[in-house]
Amino acid sequence: MIDNSINTEGNELQAERNEKLLQQSANELFIKDQTKSIQGVITKYLTTSDVFGEQSDAIQNAILGNLDSLDLSVIEDKYSGQIVPYIYGELIAPLDKLGPDVQEKISKLFEVKPDGQSA
Repeated sequence: MIDNSINTEGNELQAERNEKLLQQSANELFIKDQTKSIQGVITKYLTTSDVFGEQSDAIQNAILGNLDSLDLSVIEDKYSGQIVPYIYGELIAPLDKLGPDVQEKISKLFEVKPDGQSA
């Protein structure tokens, strides 16, 4: 009788564990999809910004090509989940503060020669 009770509780715990793992997996997929969506919004805003458009192609491509490595937790932590203030606060405003000489140096850093080496 005790063995049946233990087996029943064990089976219930295993079922609950499996359910939690399934929910965790679903949440991770949802977060991944939402991250892609956020990156799409960021790309659209950046490409319509005059400040971003004034940057060299090398800088623009480097930023757009690395959106997947941004720490998006800052959106929630610092900007209360608001994407547009994040874009301006973390991307556009810092670009706007770059002087022409710094922009040129950054551009050269991201330029790639045909042999795959940076300039």
